[in-house]
Amino acid sequence: MRNDRIDALRGIAALGIIALHIPHYPEFPADLVAALRGLLRWCVPFFFLLTGYYLTRPGEALPRFSRQRLLRLVLLTALANLLYLPIGLWRYGELMGAGQALFFGTWYHLWYLNGLLMSAMLIEALGRRDHVVLAQGLGLVIALGFAATSAMLAFEHGSELTNATVRQFLGLPCLLAGAALHRVETPRLRPALAVLGVGITLLLGEMAVVRALGGSWMIVQWSIGTAVLTIGLFLTGLATNWRVPGALARWGRDEALGIYLFHPALIIAAGAILTGKLASVPQGAPGLALLALTGLLSILLMRGLARLPRLRAALLGEFPLGRRAAAQS
Repeated sequence: MRNDRIDALRGIAALGIIALHIPHYPEFPADLVAALRGLLRWCVPFFFLLTGYYLTRPGEALPRFSRQRLLRLVLLTALANLLYLPIGLWRYGELMGAGQALFFGTWYHLWYLNGLLMSAMLIEALGRRDHVVLAQGLGLVIALGFAATSAMLAFEHGSELTNATVRQFLGLPCLLAGAALHRVETPRLRPALAVLGVGITLLLGEMAVVRALGGSWMIVQWSIGTAVLTIGLFLTGLATNWRVPGALARWGRDEALGIYLFHPALIIAAGAILTGKLASVPQGAPGLALLALTGLLSILLMRGLARLPRLRAALLGEFPLGRRAAAQS
């Protein structure tokens, strides 16, 4: 059953991802930019959580990925990586290894799709053998490990490659968290807001401690506070009956995936419009102007694709299924 609050949060998360991927905000102090980026780190985990929640059946501990759903995810991931392969070649001047591309994706934002696919396959493999406790244990280790490697990067210790490698499996704990939330029959608003408040407080506290110790939160992508904040937002969306703008809910429901897929290319296009120079990483444009123009281009692109339903379906991996397959998915 659709939930307008959750769909609206999807739309906000999609906008937040665009804001996270704007390379620079030269018009603001660096500490403010780091804090704002930190507060937006819930956006990508939210989509993992959402998937785990809606794919979990009543009474089960793990989400279920049907063969057709996995096939669609494989095809979408492959198509997205092929689409961004030329940009990666342009940016780095060479093709990355096949193994690296399969693991991380051909462009920076595609780690989400590659990570979702790997986590889904891992959950299916463990679920078929009834290794629920093992899956939950792995999820906890991955969540804590990613928080630890991210904290090390805040102080310029550790390895960015190690951090990125652990990140590829972040889908596992987030999918399992979504499955756990599915077992909460009717979340109440006050406890949900309390979880949200604890998450925000934890996250701000973590930022303050890192800054006091001489570190930087600019590239930290995950922390305990981020995890609690993400869960709190999701619970609040489930618990509240607040009215949200219908356009925002529809946008989140129908366009979030398209915005995620296409926004890096649109950031490049917006940068070229604002600076008159085509670059894979736009330089010199005010961050807010780049964000606003990318958002506008995203709206225009998705409206244009709505008039070309076959092209839109192909680009978003909405491949046709037979009746039997559709029923199984």
